[in-house]
Parts: sequence; C-alpha cells; structure tokens
Amino acid sequence: MLTRLPETVASRIEALLEEADVERSDFVGYCTIQIANQLLAERGEELIEMPGYLHAQEPAIRRRPVPTSQEALMAG
Repeated sequence: MLTRLPETVASRIEALLEEADVERSDFVGYCTIQIANQLLAERGEELIEMPGYLHAQEPAIRRRPVPTSQEALMAG
C-alpha cells in the first residue's frame, strides 16, 4: 500500500532534485529500481537489470539542458 510522504520528506526530496538539477522522472525511476532490487534481493529473486541506471559508476540520470543565452533571454 502506498502512503503519502510526510511534508518534510517531500520538501527535502524537492530540494535535492533542484540542487542536483536532474529530471524528476529519471530520479524517480532510478530510486524505484534501487528499492525494487533491495526487495528482490531480500527474497533471493533475480534483480532488475537496467544498464543505464545500475551498472554505470554513476547513475545515468540525464541533467536538464542548460539554456542558451538566447533561450534565457526569451524566458525572462
């Protein structure tokens, strides 16, 4: 059963996402795979293999593109 995160936890996750400047879907996907693999390992089952996420030295989390100066001017 899914439960809602306490507001302090949700706020901290938001802050980390902003600080790391990563796409939310990539961060959530990476964390979901890590949690699923922990549960599978505890049960002795085969792990989820996602080379882009789990087998690189650092997670393959795409960073948000840095806007060009022209895009920054247009954004205000």
